[in-house]
Amino acid sequence: MDNFEILNTQFEGLIEIKNKTFSDIRGTFSEVFRKENFNFLNTSFVQENYSISMKNVLRGLHFQNSKPQSKFIRCLTGKIFDVAVDLRKNSTTYLKHYTKILNENESLFLPKGFAHGFISLEDNTIVYYKTDEYYSPEYDYGIIWNDKTLKINWNLKELNITEHALIISEKDKDLPTFEEIKFRINI
Repeated sequence: MDNFEILNTQFEGLIEIKNKTFSDIRGTFSEVFRKENFNFLNTSFVQENYSISMKNVLRGLHFQNSKPQSKFIRCLTGKIFDVAVDLRKNSTTYLKHYTKILNENESLFLPKGFAHGFISLEDNTIVYYKTDEYYSPEYDYGIIWNDKTLKINWNLKELNITEHALIISEKDKDLPTFEEIKFRINI
């Protein structure tokens, strides 16, 4: 674990990972993942994804229903304001959210049962993540980013972003509210 610092959060199973970075005249090197150091996660990753986003792109809040995914999230370049919402009905942090600015030296592990979203804070931000369940369009769900029940503070003012400046896909603009889908959430 010499190359990783594991930090527990107030959310059961959600952890922050700080990666040690080595620098010299060539640039930097950082180990992102080493299975033997993360055996305690009790998960096996089956899919890897990445996105490239312009500044002010908001993605989310996404999750898979019935076939939930754990996610190991890493910002490879740039910086994101990351949001995870606990949708596990038996959790002490049910419907609470966790936020963190992730840069190139940090990762998050989200266990099954979290909705996830982020705002890209720089152009050409690359977010890479591993999942322990394959993407299944039939189980693809989401909750609108500014949901009135969840009351997520996206810190727009502190981040110097106006709501008008946010770049949101049509799919994400049309996501339902938590109240509209709460009885269908099965994770």
